[in-house]
Amino acid sequence: MTVTLAFISGTLILINGVRLTHIFLGVVATAAAWPLLRGTLQDYMLRRIEVFLDPGSNVDAAFSVQQALISIGNGGWLGLGWAEGTQNRLHFLRVRHTDFIFSVIAEELGFIGTVLVLMLLFFVILRLVRIADLAQDQFGRLITFGVASLIFFQTFVNVGMNLAILPVTGMTLPFLSYGGSSLVSMMVAVGLAQSVVMRHRKMDFA
Repeated sequence: MTVTLAFISGTLILINGVRLTHIFLGVVATAAAWPLLRGTLQDYMLRRIEVFLDPGSNVDAAFSVQQALISIGNGGWLGLGWAEGTQNRLHFLRVRHTDFIFSVIAEELGFIGTVLVLMLLFFVILRLVRIADLAQDQFGRLITFGVASLIFFQTFVNVGMNLAILPVTGMTLPFLSYGGSSLVSMMVAVGLAQSVVMRHRKMDFA
């Protein structure tokens, strides 16, 4: 969650205007503080990084990632069919309803299905960027860009850890992963963006 907030903050800072010198100083400060930050990480956090760098270091921890890759490969182009995924139905794929929901989608709907799902998510992001362009003030613009960056980052991280190109972080896939708090927070975020465009339309009508 800290990395997510840092990504959103960095995006808003870039959009609001920042000197390259400040960005460089921020990167240097982060690199210098890494030894201190590493000492605050819990054992399970370090284990996730170790498994990502060397899957053979902990076979049990790497099991979920391996099963996720198998699920994605099983799907092929068109998938095995709705609720017909073997890794899902036989419970080989752990936390399949949250962290690895993308693997379930890939196995049951195939490559074409996953592309359609990702296109829908990126369509939402593009619409949010469009709302930001229509915003009447800088505050509304930053709110909408913040929501867009949140959805983009969560999608990128969730898909990345399912494909084993990023460490497993427990990041949900927006609007799709099981969990009331995740869905509610996403709906609230989109509602904030909707309020920005509603004010724009009201002013145009007046």
